Amino acid sequence: MIDGSKTPTAPRLEQADILSSLRLLLQAAEYSTRLERDVWDFAVELPILRSAGLTNSQLRWLYYQNYVEHRCEVTQPSDGRRAFAPETNLRIDDSTCVILTAAGVQAARVVCETQQLAIAQPLE
Repeated sequence: MIDGSKTPTAPRLEQADILSSLRLLLQAAEYSTRLERDVWDFAVELPILRSAGLTNSQLRWLYYQNYVEHRCEVTQPSDGRRAFAPETNLRIDDSTCVILTAAGVQAARVVCETQQLAIAQPLE
């Protein structure tokens, strides 16, 4: 039973696990911008975000904050590029890939700069 006197705290972007994931997502967004590619070409796979410490609940929180979008990767070996099917709900599994929204890019830049994390610079 949940103690009604204590309100659970919302995740914060500065939390180490969320911050590590934001760093990966921001790097992907920067690569797509610099290379003038579709942002989905650099979508980050959920297993990679999980290895950075991101939980499903934190991903859903980021989604509801309008910081991320997610889709299911459906790329076939014969496809010329990555392909995705839109998710109409919050179902997430190992085929889920994630990108930052414009609001997410802004928020990630601010929090990463505030935390003075070294963000890998995209290739020139």
